[in-house]
Amino acid sequence: MAGIPIAQFLDWAVNTGPQFLSGERNIVQSVSRRSFIMGKMMRGKPAARVLQGSDKIQEVLYLNAARTGQVFERGEDIQWLNPQKDVLMSLDFKFLLDHMSWDEWEYLGQTSGLSGDGLKSKYKDMAASKQQRLWESFIDFFEDRLWLPPQTDTTETSTYASMESGGKDMYSIPVFINESGSATQGFNSVWVNVEGVVMATNGANFDNKRVQYDAADPADTDGDDDGLFNAFDDISVQIQYKHPGFKDTYFEDETSMGTDVCIATSKKGTTQIMSLHRKSNDMLIQPQDGSYPYPRWNGAPIVDVQGLDDAQLYTDGSTAFVDEEDTSVTNSGARYYFMNTQYLNTIFHRAKYFSMGAVKEPESKVGVYVIPVECWANLTCTSRRHQGIVYPGG
Repeated sequence: MAGIPIAQFLDWAVNTGPQFLSGERNIVQSVSRRSFIMGKMMRGKPAARVLQGSDKIQEVLYLNAARTGQVFERGEDIQWLNPQKDVLMSLDFKFLLDHMSWDEWEYLGQTSGLSGDGLKSKYKDMAASKQQRLWESFIDFFEDRLWLPPQTDTTETSTYASMESGGKDMYSIPVFINESGSATQGFNSVWVNVEGVVMATNGANFDNKRVQYDAADPADTDGDDDGLFNAFDDISVQIQYKHPGFKDTYFEDETSMGTDVCIATSKKGTTQIMSLHRKSNDMLIQPQDGSYPYPRWNGAPIVDVQGLDDAQLYTDGSTAFVDEEDTSVTNSGARYYFMNTQYLNTIFHRAKYFSMGAVKEPESKVGVYVIPVECWANLTCTSRRHQGIVYPGG
């Protein structure tokens, strides 16, 4: 069977490939990481929310809090105002690529002497192996992008454009959610956010444009205001959105803590919460597994994100950024990212949603075949005030 052309197998691999990443449950699980945040961010999102088809990602933001309601007397002249100016946020797609590859020797060595069902079975095994390696690689790579440290010495707009690899990379979660609130957010004193606010001098005046944040002492379980559970209470209340109960069709969907919010943290943060639950055992209504696995807060899952174990996202008090347990980090310890995915989304281009391309035979290689897989995407945040972070302190 050595005469069977490799093109036959390549055609089979392309034509029988499954639809990847159509939902959280389809993400390959046998991967090098122990945990991810990517699938949690995508869960329950309709295609219309995460897929766009234009040349840029377009979102309309309502940022002006001016109100025009007034009381008046009979015959009084009324001052008519038009304060609302919608802000169009226009973001570029970023281009991500991975691939499957075979060489002729690899193919011929595994299919020699086979025919019929035996050959088809070998096709299936080979394709599954190649696809598993591809998706392990691509999803690991995508997850890395979500926790990249942003540039810190320029405006937010150009921060996005200059993140990693000369402007090629997508935006990361820490660009939108970080721990210093109305100060410089770990950035220098001239850092300007996407709405044009100089955060070092004016951030406190723009509550509708900044993240919710709270410091907590993780060892404090006595119920006063600086404990970790107290901070969780504070942030979980602030990032939610509820209808007024009147004219609700003109307001956004309500936040469901169990569906829309997930809390990302490192292994240290996860085990810290599990430990606090054990210490609070006598106060809990329901008996639990002694390890308190898969902790939640007000219905929101607390997600162990391996990428946060050593992500260099926190200031050392100077210009360097280090991981949460570095000896020089300001406020050593785990952080908890409260992510409201009603407003924090990865937007994909509908034409390049992890799409598999045609087989290529590189000119510089003999007997090597490649199938590229492309993804055009970027991370967007349409409301920072509905995001939060709890960091060590108190």
